[in-house]
Amino acid sequence: MTPGNPFAQLIAQASKPRRRGWPQPLAASLARPATKTGAMRAYLQEHGKATAHDLAIEGDLENTGLVWALLKADIAKGAIERRGNHYVWIEAYDEDRRKDIQAAIRLLRSSGYVVTKKCAD
Repeated sequence: MTPGNPFAQLIAQASKPRRRGWPQPLAASLARPATKTGAMRAYLQEHGKATAHDLAIEGDLENTGLVWALLKADIAKGAIERRGNHYVWIEAYDEDRRKDIQAAIRLLRSSGYVVTKKCAD
């Protein structure tokens, strides 16, 4: 193939093997996470928000219904929210901070204090 031949370049691009018929992943990261959930998490952290369709492509899922199933643990712990048709990464979420807060709650409760969750305004 010569570099100046556009038809040869098109044929070469079209001949590349694809993963189960999906287009190439949306996030072009060098260190690709090992799991489908990890790939979707990384995409959300990089882009902030995405539709279920975008995440299904990124996670190499066969349908968009699996997106929620794989992200439900992250949604439950507060790392991801669903706003309308988009999944949104919560910037304030930080795993180390969450662990520190949980340790503080355990310490306060063991000392007899009542700890309640802060209400969002």
